[in-house]
Amino acid sequence: MSADRPTLSTFNHFTFKEEAHMRLWVAYWERHAEAFFEELAPLGCLRISLNRVWNKEGLYKTSALFEYENPEAFKACQERIEAWRNTDAFQKEMGSLDAVIEATRNIIIQDLQRD
Repeated sequence: MSADRPTLSTFNHFTFKEEAHMRLWVAYWERHAEAFFEELAPLGCLRISLNRVWNKEGLYKTSALFEYENPEAFKACQERIEAWRNTDAFQKEMGSLDAVIEATRNIIIQDLQRD
């Protein structure tokens, strides 16, 4: 990673009141994730990972990791994500889930990976 092009990420937790709401979110995501990523990739989104939090019994949580090429990619993707969340189709299907979203914005300082 070079100093002039920091890699940025966002990490979001989605907490649902009921397991059924979480399952609806996961099913929606599974249907639309590839098309969504295809819209974000040209803007500089490098990776999206949806996860279920499994170590908290009795809680219904998912998390999502988004990785971006640079600050400009982050801004462009955030605009597209917000537009997507405000579509009538999304609001009709997901607007009533009432999930609590906790978001962090991160600059990756170190990233160790195994090939």
